[in-house]
Amino acid sequence: GIDDKLASIKKVFEVAQEFDTCFKSFQIICRPSNIGCARNIINGINEILERYESIIVLEDDLELGKYFLDYINFSIEKYQKHPLVFHISGFNEFNDNLKPANAYFSRGMNMWGWATWRDKWKHFQKNTDLYIDSFSKSDIKKFNFDGSWDVFSQIKENKSGVLNTWAVFWAASIFKQGGLCLNPSYPLSVNKGNDGSGERGGIVSHHQDLFQGSILIFPDNVIEDLH
Repeated sequence: GIDDKLASIKKVFEVAQEFDTCFKSFQIICRPSNIGCARNIINGINEILERYESIIVLEDDLELGKYFLDYINFSIEKYQKHPLVFHISGFNEFNDNLKPANAYFSRGMNMWGWATWRDKWKHFQKNTDLYIDSFSKSDIKKFNFDGSWDVFSQIKENKSGVLNTWAVFWAASIFKQGGLCLNPSYPLSVNKGNDGSGERGGIVSHHQDLFQGSILIFPDNVIEDLH
């Protein structure tokens, strides 16, 4: 019922407040009404980047590794001035145990614990017609990871009203600018929100083990790692 939902919301703010001593400054922004996930995230990022040069974005269903912030903060500093680095991901889809603990560049954008900069986010546009009209067939194939995953269909579903999301538009904005995303070879953040306990559960469950070590190797050359 509504009372249970209000109690759950209150509990979230109580948990968040417990972290007020962990940071130099701390502020909780409470919206008076539910404006929806996509609008809430977009507006929140816009508001923060009006005040700061960079942002770390974490949703409430993530579990973070011990060195997640070390990796993110180092990457923010290292790649801030590079025009092609648009996004820093904390999650890795593949978790290849044969790889060393390194970071690499990919066209793939993941939103489960990530960071960006004001001058990169300014390119974000949630505009279905823009991408539908401007992406060629070859663009769509490349955006869809050479045809292996139909990401572009999410833009069409936003156009038709089946979806109302934000992440695919950030991925498309990065792609349109020729940008790349930094990823760790092991997941430093994992999504725990697909267990059915949340309001917006996903349909795909990922079982990567959270990496509790450090990412030790960062690329100096900003090119896509195709291996």
